[in-house]
Amino acid sequence: MAWVCPKCGREFAKENQTHYCARVSVDSLFKGKPEDLVLAFDNLLAEVADWANVIGSTTPHCIVFVHHKTFLVICPMQKVLDVKFYSQAVQTGHPIINSVL
Repeated sequence: MAWVCPKCGREFAKENQTHYCARVSVDSLFKGKPEDLVLAFDNLLAEVADWANVIGSTTPHCIVFVHHKTFLVICPMQKVLDVKFYSQAVQTGHPIINSVL
């Protein structure tokens, strides 16, 4: 069962989990960004939204998705989405730009 911070409304796996406590909307992260970034994010969100037991929350600079621990971080930049997907194995092949163990 998820814990919801009473101050910022973000969901967490553990009660009183340490976090940056601020209310940030997804829309504010995309303000002034190209429409194709919004569309790319919407497509990613549509995929992740159906995954079981995934909690998404917005920080001042990114959107974080957690299932037991963080596995996906999406940062809207000026012209690109910086997408970090964390896994136990190195990932290769297009469109992977960098993979680190």
